[in-house]
Amino acid sequence: MPPERNHTPLDVAADSTTIKSTKKLRTSWVWAHGTETHGKHGTSWRCDHCPRPLAKIYADTSTTHAINHLRDVHSNAEIGKLPSTQTKLPSKPQIDPIILRRLITEWIIDRRHSFNEVESKSFRNIIEYLDAPAISKLPKTGDTIHADVIKYFKQAREIINEQLSMARSKIHLSFDLWTSPNYKAILAVTGHWTSNEYTAESALLGLRQLEGAHEGVNIAALVYNVAKDLGIQDKLGWFMGDNASNNDTTIRSVEVGVRENGGVGFDAEERRLRCWGHIMNIVVKALLFRPKVSKVERKRQNEETIDAYIEAQTKRWRALGAVGKLHNITRYVRYNPQRRVYFLSQHNFI
Repeated sequence: MPPERNHTPLDVAADSTTIKSTKKLRTSWVWAHGTETHGKHGTSWRCDHCPRPLAKIYADTSTTHAINHLRDVHSNAEIGKLPSTQTKLPSKPQIDPIILRRLITEWIIDRRHSFNEVESKSFRNIIEYLDAPAISKLPKTGDTIHADVIKYFKQAREIINEQLSMARSKIHLSFDLWTSPNYKAILAVTGHWTSNEYTAESALLGLRQLEGAHEGVNIAALVYNVAKDLGIQDKLGWFMGDNASNNDTTIRSVEVGVRENGGVGFDAEERRLRCWGHIMNIVVKALLFRPKVSKVERKRQNEETIDAYIEAQTKRWRALGAVGKLHNITRYVRYNPQRRVYFLSQHNFI
């Protein structure tokens, strides 16, 4: 059995309606390891050992696929019997290459390691120390990890598609722009809906790179494409974003895109919701800095040298009183490593 894993934003989605059957007598041993579910494709068996949002689901017309899944992925077999690939009881638990590859892939993505981490001699030494035969089951190159990432992404996407198609509510979207560590403008789109089990669900629906200006029309094109790719463009509900004016334009442009593609439009102003966290941020800054907040947030002008800009910003912050002085002290100390070390040494922090 693989170790338990922390769920990502993707993992919060439910995958179908769980119904305890009273109509069929389940005699196969696989039902001790699975749950009967009802979806749009009929009654199915869902694996209880897989993490819920990624659990394998097979039609209940046959137990062959479920048996193979339990044997190959979870090393489970009917009590008193051995998997068909075994001729004797193992002396110790066997390492399943499928589970191993998935766990390694999830570790690399979770910790943001390079795909070629699996080629590292030190990494392979760790695995060899834990279980020497497992070395032969490791992915040999980063290309294998890359392929696995794409495969698991497609599997997760199919599950999200299934969840969205069974939603009992409209699909509400929240979205925001951020800059990645490699300086790319990335738009994150998150969906929120009521599941078939009447539970509130959320999942990351897409991460798209924004090329060009941060204008509402450009943002709307990405938001609409994410919705269209998932087949929810006609099920869109309310939109949550910060108070930037380009988000108003974004929602109006999405509404236009829905109508131009044969859908029913909506009232863009009514569907516009504003992020409470962003509102609180604005309120707190206004309380601290009053109308001068726009001055201290002013970006460097082209005519200013960097030194002139820093000096001007220092004066602007100083004019705000105690909070501004504290800001300048903090910025001065953090300016270079030598100042940080000296500051900490004077306060017995090291």
